[in-house]
Amino acid sequence: LENRINMTFPHDKLEEILYHASYQPQDSNLLKRNKEYIYWGYAIMNAAYSLYLYQYEQNLSEGKLSSKLACAHRHFQDSIFKKYGLEDFVIKSKGEINKLHPDIAEKLIVLMYQQYGFKKVYDFLFPFFKLFDDRDNIDYKTLLQEYAQSKKVAPIYEIIGSFGPEHEKKYICKVIIKKMTAIGEAIGKKKAEKEAAKQFALKYKIQLVNNKKNNVNNKQIRILSARRKKELADTMKLLHLNEKFISYRQMDEVLMHRSYANEHRNLGYCSNARIAIVGANVLLMLCVEYIFENYDTVQVNIKREHGFLLKEHNLVKSIPEDSIKFLLKSTQAENEKTRMRLRIDILKSVIGMMWKNYIDQNDSMIAQFVKEFAYNVLSISAKDKKLDFTTFLQEVIQTFGWVITKKC
Repeated sequence: LENRINMTFPHDKLEEILYHASYQPQDSNLLKRNKEYIYWGYAIMNAAYSLYLYQYEQNLSEGKLSSKLACAHRHFQDSIFKKYGLEDFVIKSKGEINKLHPDIAEKLIVLMYQQYGFKKVYDFLFPFFKLFDDRDNIDYKTLLQEYAQSKKVAPIYEIIGSFGPEHEKKYICKVIIKKMTAIGEAIGKKKAEKEAAKQFALKYKIQLVNNKKNNVNNKQIRILSARRKKELADTMKLLHLNEKFISYRQMDEVLMHRSYANEHRNLGYCSNARIAIVGANVLLMLCVEYIFENYDTVQVNIKREHGFLLKEHNLVKSIPEDSIKFLLKSTQAENEKTRMRLRIDILKSVIGMMWKNYIDQNDSMIAQFVKEFAYNVLSISAKDKKLDFTTFLQEVIQTFGWVITKKC
């Protein structure tokens, strides 16, 4: 496995992630950690892909960026799994021999992150992002139509089978061009045809054409006045930010609400909405790491715990009210709920922007600063957690092997 991916890991940790739950005997703590590694790996992939989309898909609105994030994870999981033949290394029971276990990809990503850091993971995932991004913009049926016309024939699509329940029936489609064929399957006949066209293009290496328009940036550059720089400096001081890790111009974007950006479309700036999505995913990734480092993960439910730590009314306490006073000039946000939302956007945007700088500059000092910044936010959030005496009592009972007798 190390030879295939050209990396080395502590062998005890590497072997642990290869165990499938069906293989016995296996430590229950190991089972739990493996399950949580899958979730952590998912968070790391999402953080990396959100940053990629922010940097290389500048025309995407925040809504479309979020949509691409939501549907891409399974593709990256399967692509990594297939490229490196990870199934060869899964330790499983005889009953699982003919089944695939692609979630090993997420667990491998976690080990990579622990051993080498996020920049190494991002570089590892980048080719998968690029390939998916290129193919996602291809109309494969049109591509095949043009290819078939060059051969002076028409592509033939045939539905050759179906399976599954009626409400989500999968169809198997075969596409034929002269003596060349390919097969694809998907829910719905139209999607099956598209999948068959895609498989045909990949099988016969038909040149993929990127239909995306080139970004022509002819917008004016926003000039920061001395007064604006003073406002930005004050906000950075409030948030205890290091000027080495985030510039005034970047901080200006962090404080740029979409309402202002929409009214001044001639400016070469986007709002903080897109970078806030990056920050949200980075914060989730660091939150899982925070729990692993500071909690007894044998006793803690990772998803439930991060759900508490990332609650907005907890996070907002780490962002001073004064930090949004410059935003209020343009947004007219007077109610408390909207003011809270603005403060949360600032928090996530700051994290996302600094994390972008870490990747661009490959500076581990920035990564460490962001981690400490996020950990401080999470520790403030953790202080508000009320003691769960029921769970505590259950842990004591389990420790001593006691049994609860319920009597009214």
